[in-house]
Amino acid sequence: GIFSIQYISSNTFCADTVSLNSAFIVNQELQTVMQFDTANLCDGTKISIWPNILIGGNVDKFNWMLDGKSVSKNDTLSLQLREGKKIIQLFMEDQNQCADTLNTQLEIKGRVYFDPLIDITTCEGSPVKLSSNILNHVNGTIYAWTTKHSVLCRKCLINEVRPLQNSTYSFSSIHPSGCIVTDTIKVTT
Repeated sequence: GIFSIQYISSNTFCADTVSLNSAFIVNQELQTVMQFDTANLCDGTKISIWPNILIGGNVDKFNWMLDGKSVSKNDTLSLQLREGKKIIQLFMEDQNQCADTLNTQLEIKGRVYFDPLIDITTCEGSPVKLSSNILNHVNGTIYAWTTKHSVLCRKCLINEVRPLQNSTYSFSSIHPSGCIVTDTIKVTT
């Protein structure tokens, strides 16, 4: 807002007043919170983070830091994080040189990685071995083969099918952290 100052000094015998005739402006302090585009922060998931400016002017300087290292000068941060605890900081300044700093710690949960599934062509009714090559097995992970309408096999990496028509199968891994990774394979007859 706009303010003027008046200083009053007094003692038992006299009083004096000093006034500042010109007004001055006090800029509002920036008040901001961080927002995320996903609630499920799993290893390898692409996320975007942006500031939600609650009070203040137009911010024109941004500096995003990840674990103490500058990673972006844009207003939005998009990145892909690996498993573990990460500290994200945002330093902002508006045209009036009012600044704000935001800090947050993210817990990126683990997930299972596996090689991409490769589509197969076979004869109608011939046996097809569906398998997945797990790159980082984690105890407690659940694996499952499914079709669009049913579960073929729970807790298995390998499953044999005999498709009578073109079929699509999905392989999912559910990490103990709750992160799910799914891929599909098409079997053409």
